[in-house]
Amino acid sequence: MKDIQFKKIFSSLLAVVIATCNIFNLPVVAYADDNIVLETDLDMQWSDEDTILREYIDEIRKDKQENPEKYLSTLSFSDEDEEQLVVPRVVEKYEREPNDTFNTANTIENKDYVYGYINQEKDVDMYKIKFDDYGVARIFLKNIPLKRDYDVIVYNSEKKQINQGLNSSNTNEDICIHVEPNVWYYISVVGITGYSASDEYCLWVSRLPYIAAGYATNYDIDTRNDLTAFENYLGERMGYRVEKYDKPELSDLKQLRGTAVALLSTHGNADSVRFQDISGKEIYKCGIYSGDSQKKGGISYVGLRDLNLNSCTLAIFAACNTAGTSADFSRNIANRAVTVSRARSSLGWAVPIYNPDMFYWLSMFFNELLQPSTTVEDAVKAVNMKYEGRWEDSVYECKYYGDSDATLSLPTITLPYNINVDDIEKDAAEIKYIKEDIFIDIEKRNFSELENYLERNIAGFSADKFILNQDRIHDVGENDYFLYYEFFENGFKSPYFVAVSCEDGSPEMFSFNFTKENIDQFTQAQRIGINEISEDTIEKAKYWALQEINDDSYVVKEQTVTPRVDDKGNHSLYVRTTVQYVLDGDCFDKLYVYTYPLD
Repeated sequence: MKDIQFKKIFSSLLAVVIATCNIFNLPVVAYADDNIVLETDLDMQWSDEDTILREYIDEIRKDKQENPEKYLSTLSFSDEDEEQLVVPRVVEKYEREPNDTFNTANTIENKDYVYGYINQEKDVDMYKIKFDDYGVARIFLKNIPLKRDYDVIVYNSEKKQINQGLNSSNTNEDICIHVEPNVWYYISVVGITGYSASDEYCLWVSRLPYIAAGYATNYDIDTRNDLTAFENYLGERMGYRVEKYDKPELSDLKQLRGTAVALLSTHGNADSVRFQDISGKEIYKCGIYSGDSQKKGGISYVGLRDLNLNSCTLAIFAACNTAGTSADFSRNIANRAVTVSRARSSLGWAVPIYNPDMFYWLSMFFNELLQPSTTVEDAVKAVNMKYEGRWEDSVYECKYYGDSDATLSLPTITLPYNINVDDIEKDAAEIKYIKEDIFIDIEKRNFSELENYLERNIAGFSADKFILNQDRIHDVGENDYFLYYEFFENGFKSPYFVAVSCEDGSPEMFSFNFTKENIDQFTQAQRIGINEISEDTIEKAKYWALQEINDDSYVVKEQTVTPRVDDKGNHSLYVRTTVQYVLDGDCFDKLYVYTYPLD
């Protein structure tokens, strides 16, 4: 940083001048880019927006005094961040006084280092900036003097607040905003507690492109195919700059700072996700942990407490139990990505998931999000209703957290993109909306009104043949959940279903994949009854399912057997085997599926 020593000496001399001027009520002189500007009136004319800003600052100041615990945070800009994100253009600027209002805001540029002073109580330094392209702008405030508390508040071109950094004391501020080109954004640096006319702060603004970062593993599971879907949709069709890591190291995981979308497809549990060294000979080397950064059992974790995701619209934890229960935390890693690490929204799975089918689920999920108005919540509902029964049940056990209005659409041209995977899109079930008020009691499992409605509106549906899967009733959001009715004949589960989406506790829409003729023909063609399956046959199915695993390091946690029949009349036993293994004191689940033919 050129001439920095001279500037610091000059700043010290300036502080003496300012103090003298204050004593004798003389004009104050402020340094700005080698120019001298006279400030004769700090109480200049305020606009309505300026008044609102100062009233809000007073509220923050009072709340910080009364509730200091609310503003404690470890999510702040660090020297390591600067090393990772700094760009070649480094221009130093100093604030120009007066810059206390929107109308007198100093103009700065992308990637500037701006130095300034909060030189009196309740001082406000206002800056304005334009960008030349769409992207995510990161705004850093550092070098806050000891025993001072400076905050950052950001406004759009209409002078409406869009983000703020309110860390307590002199903790650095690190916030992000989504920006568009050629419009003004306003950044205010405000003094909450204390001030200094000699100790300067540093403000740094840097725009990044919209980045989608995907992480995968190829150890005992190979999730690299998920990165293909990730790149096909978000990169080729939605305009994100995609960064893929199929052998991530800890430094790669720290690159999640500044990303707009993140996909982590690997092994996981409620507390963490972990990635395997590409050699296949080493144990897991890095991961993300729900709490603090730590090294545990030779594994380096970056903690959500230290991983700032406030630029991230969506974080996807495509791993077992990432939306499940935790012994150590009241909330799981997917939830804490929102509540602790400040991602706008996140997805996790409440159960062990079957990895091979995750690619298809993600592909259709991203396909839904190609429509600009489709939210993350809507995309989850659409996939789970259109494609129920197409893949293993576990991939539908997705749960979302955060802002239900979050979308992934960018202000760039998006083109329709349909991957040709078994013509999935062609056979999607149609979604129909429910226009009646229907009472259901989820706690008492009272669904009679809903079932009467379905019988009136779906030819071939009957409550005695379509059985509600009680094990799959789960919250997918705030009081939002799915109900799955599955058609059984002679004790065998068929491919026919009715899916019902409930919002705020009430049925919102439904889908189904059959006609009355399908049901009639299917019933007439059945040849095997549930009573014809012996215990010996069931045990054989379990045995052969275990032979497919072929890994002695796992311990069998659970095996379930479901009699099934496909639309061609082929009968089988569907075996789900959940195994558990322990690495360095952490338990991880893995789901295997096996089909034992009966015909």
